[in-house]
Amino acid sequence: SYQLNLAPGATYSITVTPPVGSGLASKTVNPTVSSNQVFDIVLDNPVTLSGVVRVGGVPVSGAYVSLSGGPSPITSVYSDSAGAYRFAVLPGTYSLYWYAYRASANMPYLVTESFGSLTLSTDTVQDLALNVVTLSGRVTDSNGVGIGNVNLYATGSGGSTPSFYAQDSATTASD
Repeated sequence: SYQLNLAPGATYSITVTPPVGSGLASKTVNPTVSSNQVFDIVLDNPVTLSGVVRVGGVPVSGAYVSLSGGPSPITSVYSDSAGAYRFAVLPGTYSLYWYAYRASANMPYLVTESFGSLTLSTDTVQDLALNVVTLSGRVTDSNGVGIGNVNLYATGSGGSTPSFYAQDSATTASD
């Protein structure tokens, strides 16, 4: 049992985290407290969301994957050395977001993507894959002289288009 001493006349957000290994999912509840009262909290069995993060077909180690907006508290993980990630959360609808820093020479320096709405009712495998094509060229001044060490940031238009960030360290003033 628990006891919290709270000020009356407010709605509270209470996050309950079960012991590691209990097999139960964390939960956030929002009781309105006006006087002394009993508020029982039932923890449920989680569903799992798992998958592999890939950019250009290559698994990405250390990608940050975040799940929010559902009945479980906001949670995030980093993909393992094989690009795999895994969450154990309450069933519900979540927003899924991920980003990764350069994992290989063929990958942009930074990739961010919002997957959008994802409804989880059973254990689900959702790979996060981004195909990459190359856009290349030179950055010059109006006289055609190459400019080195510039930063490039590209965002797409529409839907869940990812954002890219790259550093151009290959261009030198003599290019």
